[in-house]
Amino acid sequence: MVSNQQSSNIIHLHPTLKCNLKCSHCYSSSAPHFRDVIDLELIKPFLLSAFQLGFNTIAVSGGEPFLYKDLDKVLAFTKAIGYKNTLVSNGMLLKTSLAKRSFPFIDFMAISVDGNESQHDLIRGQKGAFRKMLDGINIIKQQNIPFGFAHTVNAHNWKNIIDLDEWARKQGANLLQLHPLESIGRAKSNCQDILMDIDTLHKIYIISNLLRRESTDTYKVQLDLLHQHEIKEDPSVIKYFGENFKIKLNNFASALQSLIIDEKGDITPHVYGFNPFYKIANIKHGNFEKLLEHYIAEKGDLLYQFAKNCFKSSQNGQKKIFAWSEFMHKQSYKQMDTRLSFS
Repeated sequence: MVSNQQSSNIIHLHPTLKCNLKCSHCYSSSAPHFRDVIDLELIKPFLLSAFQLGFNTIAVSGGEPFLYKDLDKVLAFTKAIGYKNTLVSNGMLLKTSLAKRSFPFIDFMAISVDGNESQHDLIRGQKGAFRKMLDGINIIKQQNIPFGFAHTVNAHNWKNIIDLDEWARKQGANLLQLHPLESIGRAKSNCQDILMDIDTLHKIYIISNLLRRESTDTYKVQLDLLHQHEIKEDPSVIKYFGENFKIKLNNFASALQSLIIDEKGDITPHVYGFNPFYKIANIKHGNFEKLLEHYIAEKGDLLYQFAKNCFKSSQNGQKKIFAWSEFMHKQSYKQMDTRLSFS
């Protein structure tokens, strides 16, 4: 995951699920055996249309981005249009020729880290993964690419957050993103024993906000948890903008803030794995603006009703803390099941 600030309207691009690792907690279930990749020539027209509509940041994930054969070409293309290019990587493949060709077009890189060396290697399923990641960090520094760390917090490693923050600062990172482990993807079957209860989420929230007070102009701590009161004060954090708001073509980018492009070229809103009922189109289907106009006419109100229902659900229940991406992912299926049961 890359920081999803309100000022950025982000295209989350998953060009392949191929990865050199098979992490036990991977939300996209990426692995070495995958072969699907996005066709570069098909995605170019979409990326150009999306930029004209107001999307301004590319966040390449996967899979491992440095296993996507056209990574350098797509980054060169988006950079020339005017996008900010960001990547999430495990940091282990930065010595390759593809990585070297890609570096000039990267504005920010997030390296995923899962705790100390033993914790990291265990979750990554490969001894030495941590040390190879450290080698990758040194390469990023040599290239003068701004970087941060994306840390998946679980029931075993959450007590090390303060130490991780100190380590990230010493490494020269600009960002520490703390993302609570979600019961999505491979974690559904592999990580039930390290999912966090609500009390632990509250502790993480408190610790992280204390660390955020020590942020500087060059180093930030981001927490992918939202408190009920934060959502009430600013409903736009879960894409709700009030009773009378309508999704239109000219406000689509700001209304959604995030689009997901998966390895098959499917375009969906909000988060990876979102209910396919809300799928917007596939990149192979042609003129994105025309497809989007049709989509807004057909499902725009339903999509916004989804956001409204998420807001109400966040305020009406006993739960006070939300991992927002998991919350919206699960709500996309839960609300659809409810709608179908009454149809």
